[in-house]
Amino acid sequence: MDELQSLVALIEADQWIERVRAQKLQLPEVEELRLLETEMKGLASDLTARAEVLAPLKQDLAAVSAKVTALTSRQAELERRLVAPSATPKELVALQGELEHLVTELQALENNEIELFLGVQPLEEEMVALSIKAKERVTRRQELRDSVAELSGSLDEEIAALVHNRTSVLAAIPEVLRVRYESARAQVGGGVGAAHVSNGRCTGCHISLSPLDLDRFKRVSGAELLSCPECSRLLLP
Repeated sequence: MDELQSLVALIEADQWIERVRAQKLQLPEVEELRLLETEMKGLASDLTARAEVLAPLKQDLAAVSAKVTALTSRQAELERRLVAPSATPKELVALQGELEHLVTELQALENNEIELFLGVQPLEEEMVALSIKAKERVTRRQELRDSVAELSGSLDEEIAALVHNRTSVLAAIPEVLRVRYESARAQVGGGVGAAHVSNGRCTGCHISLSPLDLDRFKRVSGAELLSCPECSRLLLP
């Protein structure tokens, strides 16, 4: 294998490594996981907002219910005393007056209790629905995490094998070209350090070469390979 063939093989090796690395970054499961976690944050926010509204309503409902229970008990006691044979007329008048006042107050409290309950119930139902949805998302998130870990592990093994193959390909290239290739590759931030010339353009950065550079390109080879004046990649026919 001559120098040009070795460089072409190195380009192909680097391109494969880049493809597999890009595949790892662009796994559909990764994107689904990202969207799912965003949705879960929204669900958590909705649950928190409803809980903040629900908590004082439940406190008010509990307080009103406790008063209703106490007044209901007092009502039953007054009604028993009203029918007791030992009650005097004066006591009966007092008991009847307290009972009428109590009934009025109890009716207002019971109406308030119903209003509070009607406010609490839909919020609790919404929170139950959101909680069920959140639990389903937690399960799906774990499934996606397991899938991403498995796929990433498999791709990491493939990348390791490709990098190992690249090492042997790189070793077959003369040191001068190897240094120039790696330097050009570093300048462009990875990828490949050489590119073909097609229709007078560098296929790496797609810049047209000047007539002078094209003329020089046609007359050199091997270690004398020209570099693209724009991206610094080695230029191959």
